[in-house]
Amino acid sequence: MGARRLSQWLRYPLQDQAQIDARLDAVEFFKDNGLLRQRWRQTLKGLGDLERLTARVALEQATPREVAAVKEALARVPLLQALLPAELPALVAQVASDLDGLPALQDLDRPGPGGGPPGQSCRRRHYPRGVRPELDELIALNREGKDWIARLEAKERARLASTR
Repeated sequence: MGARRLSQWLRYPLQDQAQIDARLDAVEFFKDNGLLRQRWRQTLKGLGDLERLTARVALEQATPREVAAVKEALARVPLLQALLPAELPALVAQVASDLDGLPALQDLDRPGPGGGPPGQSCRRRHYPRGVRPELDELIALNREGKDWIARLEAKERARLASTR
């Protein structure tokens, strides 16, 4: 985790002196706070490649296990925030305020009949129908959106034809 970001930083280095100074202040902060750095490492330990996982979720290609890994990462956000002291360098404070555990997503991966997320179950439908009506509606719109538009178009054509 972090290798992709480090590679990006090396390929596209900062050119603005204020941004460089802010990043150096953040690095110095974590260098000087060894206990905090150790606790952050321990909290982050075991998390997968979140950039890859969230991309798979956004593309609707995530397995239930990957969705559970994202949920686990989101659950750790408040722990990371709680470890930070009140006095922070500007960049660290900005990143800390941007951290959001997305509590609304915390219960989206309710376990199936087996209790936990299966490894490679059905790749298109991970959530049992009827548990979350708003989620059922969004999934239906996503899958049947073109059909719905075609039905609406036919209905409107018929309505307009009858008014002529």
